[in-house]
Amino acid sequence: MRIAFVTETWLPSTDGVVTRMTSTIRELRRSGHDVLIIAPEGGNQDYLGATVRGVPTFALRRVYGGKSWGFPMPRIGGYLREFEPDIVHVVNPMMMGIVAVIAARFARLPLVASYHTDVARYASYYKLGFLRPVIWWLLRRLHGKAEVNLATSGATCAELREHGIPRVALWRRGVDLDLFRPRVSTGPVPVPRAPTHRQGPITALYVGRIAAEKGLDRLAPLTLAANTRLLLVGDGPQRAELAGLFPAHAASFLGILHGDDLARQYADADVFVFPSMTDTLGLVLLEALASGLPIVAADSPASRELLAECPAARLFPAHESEQLPALVTELANDPAAKHLARAEAEQWGWPAATSELLEHYRIAFARHREPRPSRIRQLIAFSTVGLLNALIDVLVFNILLLAAPTNSPWVLTAYNTVAVCAALANSYALNSRWTFRQARARKRDARWRQRVGFVAQAGVNIAVNDLVLSLLASTSSWTEANVAKITAMVCASFVSFVLLRTVVFTERHITEGRLTLIPEEPEFAHLSPSLPPAAPPEQQAS
Repeated sequence: MRIAFVTETWLPSTDGVVTRMTSTIRELRRSGHDVLIIAPEGGNQDYLGATVRGVPTFALRRVYGGKSWGFPMPRIGGYLREFEPDIVHVVNPMMMGIVAVIAARFARLPLVASYHTDVARYASYYKLGFLRPVIWWLLRRLHGKAEVNLATSGATCAELREHGIPRVALWRRGVDLDLFRPRVSTGPVPVPRAPTHRQGPITALYVGRIAAEKGLDRLAPLTLAANTRLLLVGDGPQRAELAGLFPAHAASFLGILHGDDLARQYADADVFVFPSMTDTLGLVLLEALASGLPIVAADSPASRELLAECPAARLFPAHESEQLPALVTELANDPAAKHLARAEAEQWGWPAATSELLEHYRIAFARHREPRPSRIRQLIAFSTVGLLNALIDVLVFNILLLAAPTNSPWVLTAYNTVAVCAALANSYALNSRWTFRQARARKRDARWRQRVGFVAQAGVNIAVNDLVLSLLASTSSWTEANVAKITAMVCASFVSFVLLRTVVFTERHITEGRLTLIPEEPEFAHLSPSLPPAAPPEQQAS
């Protein structure tokens, strides 16, 4: 398969997104897939045989620590056309991702987007919290174009659905089990698990970006404990501030480490500490577990999802960081903790995570081949249904008007409301089965949500209808009353079409964000020789 990744962050940057990307691409290359990486320039032009094409960058000193962002340049589309990919995967679409999404749509290529960083929440740490609604609006527009939207934790999947992003699926976590290993043999778990008392100081390790959004000030109680030394691996805009906050004898900043040097720090530490409340997954947690490190982490949705059932982990409330020293000491003195941590990580190898990613690609192919609803076709269908609605509406209105003639605008409004309700009943029956049939919900709870949405837009329809009628129907003339009625109906119909298409009958109501695995088809099989067959329906995960 020819896979094009467009990513907002890449080497030489170091973070969880880059770790996931490099590990995934390594597995894809081992399986014989051709890979193109379009990223901010600054790294090598080749990565394990994958072509890397750079895009000029810019940086804002006060935003995200001066991180470099790639310009959303037209050349991104040129790189895609030159590579001729089978699928385009946009990672964290925000800047370059805008062009990538547009280019993939114009080229009619299957599109997958993945969400790794809570940019909207991070904005608050850089005095840009007022942009959060704008950021979520942009994310909805970009992710809404993708056949599959991937998130790295169940909590993040739920958050994306709450913000109206459709077709969300989980991309499972992974870790390099060969690189990150305990310093000593894991062997059988020691029994009994009686606490021991260490002779030397406890080494508590943090790995990650050193920035305000990571909540590193919560580690301060550790630096005051007599038996603990804190090591921080990484760099970022808050390093100088924390170096002044933490006593020099109790905390050391080791800078950015990679590969064996990083793995050695994990293996030599006693406990891993993770105070962040903003991470969507925290791959460093898996690296720590694989290295046999027990973990003390702030209680957040992402850390709870991974560590709540782990016997080698403890969670503490973010506002009660004074618990840290006692929890660190407890785990450091547990002789079984290292064995239990490694055992927990064994299930999270990268081959399984990459195989699952290829499964998501198969789903994207299947969805891409489905006929897309045409706005023109929908508008024609809606107009046809609208003509029938108009006949019902006008007929009922005139029957009431002939049965009980009136000069009162209030009575005319009442007649109009009854007529509109009759037309709306017909509208739902026909539009849900014809105009918007591809977005009609199948599940009962989603179907009821669509009906509630339809009733809500019906209320808007009636309000617009009545408002326009009351403004125009100023005389008792039968002709002018009907002209006002038809004008009101046209205005309300336009508003209804927009609401039905964008709010009521949207694809996020179809399956409530759950994707059904599609059996492999012959025309897809030749693109991915290493792709495992889909599981039988009864074994498939939602």
